[in-house]
Formats: sequence, structure tokens, C-alpha cells
Amino acid sequence: MNLTLNAATLPVAPKVGKSAFLKLLGGEVRQELGRFTALLRELNHSAVQRAVLLRRAAVLDTLLEEVSKLAELDQRDEVFSDERLALAELVRDILPQLPRLTGEDAIRYALNISSKDMAPIYGHGTWLRQALQTLLARLGRSCPPHGSVIIDLRQIGDFIVLNGRAAADTAGMYAVPATAIAAPPGEELRTEICLRIIALHGGKVKLGGLRQELATDGGGDAIDAITLTLPTGAPIADRSRVSCTECRIADQAMQYARDLATVMASGAVSDNPPR
Repeated sequence: MNLTLNAATLPVAPKVGKSAFLKLLGGEVRQELGRFTALLRELNHSAVQRAVLLRRAAVLDTLLEEVSKLAELDQRDEVFSDERLALAELVRDILPQLPRLTGEDAIRYALNISSKDMAPIYGHGTWLRQALQTLLARLGRSCPPHGSVIIDLRQIGDFIVLNGRAAADTAGMYAVPATAIAAPPGEELRTEICLRIIALHGGKVKLGGLRQELATDGGGDAIDAITLTLPTGAPIADRSRVSCTECRIADQAMQYARDLATVMASGAVSDNPPR
């Protein structure tokens, strides 16, 4: 999927320093560059080696495309407000594209919406769709075989909260495999892109499982829950820029919405276990 933003609409950003540039590349890209360089040094033009080189080049091409997207998003400071988006519709559209819908270890995706009249989210539809797909795909890859990914959407005050959890259809309801199903190349970068997209929509995300915070998570570990909080309505002055959204009052309100949604979701799970 090719994602483009009009460069003319992006504010001028400071020059990226060496350390920031290396952080942007990430460990996955640096390792792949090392492998590719080693192959070039040992190139003897054999048919087998050319085939290996082409495969590694394809992986590297995928990673560099993700780096380009991340660099593009990293330059932007204004919160997206281009479109009015219905989060429930976005999630519904994404569900058929998620992993493990068929096969021996197929899982079920269940979407529960608490209200039909949720306020719209202002943002960028293509970017937000990518962020949601990244989060839900990671949850799907971590779900126990024949289990369920349960997604709850609730509006709490001025926020919409998405709670997602991987549940086994057994007595060990919240058991998650020790290792997630292998992620495709670029998972680490897609996670970083996801973080940036959510920040550019004024939202926050928390990941539960092997590691607690998505902001410190490298990419491919198994997870058992996500909590995504997004503000509704058009961005007002004090949250029109990402660099100005760390308002203590807004953070407290968002945390309250997350906590309340989590408690409500837990109650729903206890009362209505998946069948």
C-alpha cells in the first residue's frame, strides 16, 4: 500500500541528527543492512547466491519503504484533522484483512460496539487504518489457536476507547502462547509508525502481555491486550500539535476513560465468556 502526504502541508522540521537518524532506522534495518552488505562482499555470481541476494534485497526494500513512511510522519507536528472518521466502520473494514481467518489454527474476531451513536474522530483515514491494522494484526498473531480476538468499542466522555484482547476458548481464558506467530519483515518499524500515527491523532495506546508499554516494545513479541484511546471532535488549540498535547488535565481525562473502559470490558468478559 502506497501512502503519500503532500510535502507542502508539512511544517519545516529541524535537521535530523546522527543519533536520531540511527534511532529512526531501528535495529531491524541495521541488521538487514549488515546481512545484505555481507552477501555483496561474498558475491561470486553463482545462481544460488544471486537468488539469496534477490530475496534479501526484497526484504530490505520493504524495510526502507517503512523507514521512508516513518521519516515522513516524524517531520509532522500538527495533529491530523483532515477527515471525519467513524472508528467502528474503520475497524469493521479491517477485520477481513487480519491474519489467521482460515487454516488449522484459525481464530475468530468479535467486535462489540456499546453505542451506535459514537462521535466522529477527526484524522487521516488511510494512516489511522494502517495503525489499527498493525495493532489488531499483532493481537491476532498472538492469539491462542482456535481462540478469539475480542474488540470492544466504547465512548466515554470526549474519548473513544478500543479494548482488544486475545482469549483462548478454554478454561485458561487469557493464556497466550510463549512466542507469537512469526511476524512479516518490518514489524518493528510498523509498530513505530503505528505509535506516531496515533500520536498524530492525539491518542495513546497501551499494550498488555510480555511487555506493558508499546512505546518501549520492539515489535514482534506476543501480546494479549491493547487499549487505544482517541479523542473525538475537531482538535482544539491546546491539542492541535503533537508537541503540545501532553497536557496534564487532558492526560488525566484520557487515563480515566481508559481505566473505566478496562473495568467495563473486564466485567463484560466475566459475564459473557466467549463460546
